[in-house]
Amino acid sequence: MDEYDAAAVVAQRGRKPRPVSGTEPGTGVPTVPLVPYLGVTWTLDGRDPRTPAEARHRVAEGCRRWRVPMLVADDLTLIVSELATNAVTHTKSSEIEVSLYLTGEQVCVVVTDQSAYRTLSARQARSDAEGGRGLVLVEALATRWESFPAASGTTVRAHIDLPPEHRTAPHTPEDVSDARH
Repeated sequence: MDEYDAAAVVAQRGRKPRPVSGTEPGTGVPTVPLVPYLGVTWTLDGRDPRTPAEARHRVAEGCRRWRVPMLVADDLTLIVSELATNAVTHTKSSEIEVSLYLTGEQVCVVVTDQSAYRTLSARQARSDAEGGRGLVLVEALATRWESFPAASGTTVRAHIDLPPEHRTAPHTPEDVSDARH
Protein backbone atom coordinates (compact mmCIF):
# COMPACT_ATOMS: atom_id res chain seq x y z
CA MET A 1 0.00 0.00 0.00
CA ASP A 2 1.54 3.33 -0.97
CA GLU A 3 0.94 6.68 0.74
CA TYR A 4 -1.91 7.59 -1.62
CA ASP A 5 -3.75 4.34 -0.89
CA ALA A 6 -3.26 4.92 2.83
CA ALA A 7 -4.55 8.48 2.55
CA ALA A 8 -7.59 7.23 0.67
CA VAL A 9 -8.33 4.76 3.47
CA VAL A 10 -8.22 7.56 6.03
CA ALA A 11 -10.43 9.84 3.94
CA GLN A 12 -12.91 7.07 3.16
CA ARG A 13 -13.38 6.20 6.82
CA GLY A 14 -13.75 9.83 7.87
CA ARG A 15 -11.48 9.35 10.88
CA LYS A 16 -10.64 12.28 13.09
CA PRO A 17 -7.89 11.90 15.69
CA ARG A 18 -8.72 12.55 19.32
CA PRO A 19 -6.33 14.22 21.69
CA VAL A 20 -3.98 12.06 23.69
CA SER A 21 -5.09 11.30 27.23
CA GLY A 22 -3.38 13.14 30.08
CA THR A 23 0.29 12.74 30.84
CA GLU A 24 2.37 13.30 33.94
CA PRO A 25 3.77 16.84 33.83
CA GLY A 26 7.30 16.92 32.48
CA THR A 27 7.50 13.18 31.83
CA GLY A 28 5.06 12.49 29.02
CA VAL A 29 4.08 9.23 30.76
CA PRO A 30 0.36 8.53 30.41
CA THR A 31 -1.64 8.99 33.60
CA VAL A 32 -4.21 6.39 32.58
CA PRO A 33 -2.48 3.07 31.93
CA LEU A 34 -3.84 0.63 29.41
CA VAL A 35 -5.42 -2.32 31.22
CA PRO A 36 -5.27 -5.22 28.77
CA TYR A 37 -7.51 -8.25 28.89
CA LEU A 38 -5.53 -9.99 26.18
CA GLY A 39 -1.97 -9.19 25.22
CA VAL A 40 0.97 -10.55 23.31
CA THR A 41 4.51 -9.23 22.82
CA TRP A 42 7.11 -10.10 20.22
CA THR A 43 10.80 -9.17 20.22
CA LEU A 44 11.89 -8.43 16.65
CA ASP A 45 15.19 -7.56 14.97
CA GLY A 46 15.65 -3.78 15.09
CA ARG A 47 18.16 -3.77 12.23
CA ASP A 48 16.37 -5.94 9.69
CA PRO A 49 14.46 -4.07 6.96
CA ARG A 50 11.99 -7.01 6.92
CA THR A 51 10.94 -6.32 10.52
CA PRO A 52 8.01 -4.02 9.61
CA ALA A 53 6.58 -6.79 7.41
CA GLU A 54 6.98 -9.29 10.25
CA ALA A 55 5.27 -6.87 12.66
CA ARG A 56 2.38 -6.44 10.19
CA HIS A 57 2.00 -10.20 9.83
CA ARG A 58 2.03 -10.85 13.57
CA VAL A 59 -0.45 -8.06 14.37
CA ALA A 60 -2.76 -9.14 11.54
CA GLU A 61 -2.66 -12.74 12.77
CA GLY A 62 -3.28 -11.70 16.39
CA CYS A 63 -6.25 -9.58 15.32
CA ARG A 64 -7.62 -12.47 13.26
CA ARG A 65 -7.31 -14.91 16.14
CA TRP A 66 -8.96 -12.47 18.55
CA ARG A 67 -11.71 -11.71 16.01
CA VAL A 68 -10.99 -8.00 15.84
CA PRO A 69 -13.21 -6.41 13.15
CA MET A 70 -11.48 -6.41 9.77
CA LEU A 71 -11.43 -2.62 9.24
CA VAL A 72 -9.94 -2.09 12.70
CA ALA A 73 -7.38 -4.86 12.12
CA ASP A 74 -6.41 -3.36 8.75
CA ASP A 75 -5.89 0.06 10.32
CA LEU A 76 -3.89 -1.39 13.20
CA THR A 77 -1.72 -3.36 10.78
CA LEU A 78 -0.96 -0.20 8.83
CA ILE A 79 -0.17 1.65 12.07
CA VAL A 80 2.26 -1.02 13.32
CA SER A 81 3.93 -0.99 9.92
CA GLU A 82 4.59 2.74 10.22
CA LEU A 83 5.78 2.51 13.84
CA ALA A 84 8.08 -0.46 13.18
CA THR A 85 9.44 1.23 10.05
CA ASN A 86 10.25 4.33 12.11
CA ALA A 87 12.00 2.23 14.77
CA VAL A 88 14.08 0.33 12.20
CA THR A 89 14.86 3.39 10.07
CA HIS A 90 15.45 6.12 12.66
CA THR A 91 17.05 4.30 15.61
CA LYS A 92 20.05 2.09 16.17
CA SER A 93 18.02 -0.47 18.12
CA SER A 94 19.23 -4.06 17.91
CA GLU A 95 15.73 -5.16 18.96
CA ILE A 96 12.28 -3.67 19.05
CA GLU A 97 9.31 -4.94 20.99
CA VAL A 98 5.90 -5.02 19.36
CA SER A 99 2.87 -5.64 21.57
CA LEU A 100 -0.80 -6.09 20.78
CA TYR A 101 -3.52 -5.60 23.40
CA LEU A 102 -7.27 -6.08 23.28
CA THR A 103 -9.62 -4.69 25.91
CA GLY A 104 -13.39 -4.66 25.94
CA GLU A 105 -13.46 -1.30 24.18
CA GLN A 106 -10.27 -0.93 22.16
CA VAL A 107 -7.34 -2.60 20.50
CA CYS A 108 -3.86 -1.21 20.89
CA VAL A 109 -0.43 -1.69 19.35
CA VAL A 110 2.78 -0.71 21.15
CA VAL A 111 6.27 -0.41 19.65
CA THR A 112 9.28 0.09 21.93
CA ASP A 113 12.78 0.70 20.62
CA GLN A 114 16.13 1.06 22.37
CA SER A 115 16.81 4.67 21.42
CA ALA A 116 17.03 7.61 23.77
CA TYR A 117 13.58 9.09 24.36
CA ARG A 118 12.61 11.80 21.94
CA THR A 119 9.40 13.76 21.68
CA LEU A 120 7.51 12.63 18.61
CA SER A 121 4.94 14.62 16.72
CA ALA A 122 2.99 14.18 13.53
CA ARG A 123 3.93 16.88 11.08
CA GLN A 124 3.24 17.38 7.43
CA ALA A 125 6.05 16.38 5.10
CA ARG A 126 6.93 18.51 2.12
CA SER A 127 4.95 17.50 -0.94
CA ASP A 128 8.13 16.40 -2.75
CA ALA A 129 9.48 14.38 0.20
CA GLU A 130 9.66 10.61 -0.23
CA GLY A 131 8.93 9.90 3.44
CA GLY A 132 7.92 11.65 6.62
CA ARG A 133 4.21 10.85 6.59
CA GLY A 134 4.17 7.89 8.98
CA LEU A 135 3.05 9.64 12.17
CA VAL A 136 0.54 11.74 10.22
CA LEU A 137 -0.97 8.48 9.03
CA VAL A 138 -0.88 7.02 12.57
CA GLU A 139 -2.62 10.13 13.88
CA ALA A 140 -5.28 9.89 11.18
CA LEU A 141 -6.02 6.18 11.72
CA ALA A 142 -5.73 5.89 15.50
CA THR A 143 -8.38 7.00 17.97
CA ARG A 144 -5.41 8.36 19.91
CA TRP A 145 -1.67 7.78 20.10
CA GLU A 146 1.13 8.78 22.43
CA SER A 147 4.86 8.40 22.88
CA PHE A 148 6.68 8.24 26.18
CA PRO A 149 10.00 7.13 27.66
CA ALA A 150 10.43 3.46 28.46
CA ALA A 151 13.08 1.75 30.57
CA SER A 152 14.84 0.64 27.40
CA GLY A 153 14.11 3.60 25.11
CA THR A 154 11.06 5.11 23.46
CA THR A 155 7.56 3.64 23.39
CA VAL A 156 4.84 4.62 20.93
CA ARG A 157 1.32 3.38 21.60
CA ALA A 158 -1.68 3.70 19.27
CA HIS A 159 -5.26 2.86 20.24
CA ILE A 160 -8.30 2.23 18.07
CA ASP A 161 -11.74 2.09 19.64
CA LEU A 162 -13.79 -0.96 18.73
CA PRO A 163 -17.14 -0.33 17.05
CA PRO A 164 -19.97 -0.34 19.64
CA GLU A 165 -21.30 -3.71 18.46
CA HIS A 166 -17.88 -5.28 19.25
CA ARG A 167 -17.40 -3.79 22.72
CA THR A 168 -17.59 -6.74 25.07
CA ALA A 169 -15.30 -8.62 27.37
CA PRO A 170 -12.72 -10.10 25.00
CA HIS A 171 -12.47 -13.83 24.64
CA THR A 172 -9.72 -16.08 23.41
CA PRO A 173 -11.27 -18.03 20.55
CA GLU A 174 -7.83 -19.22 19.49
CA ASP A 175 -4.56 -19.38 21.35
CA VAL A 176 -1.77 -16.97 20.42
CA SER A 177 0.76 -19.29 22.01
CA ASP A 178 3.85 -18.05 20.19
CA ALA A 179 3.57 -14.86 22.23
CA ARG A 180 7.22 -14.11 22.90
CA HIS A 181 10.05 -14.50 20.40
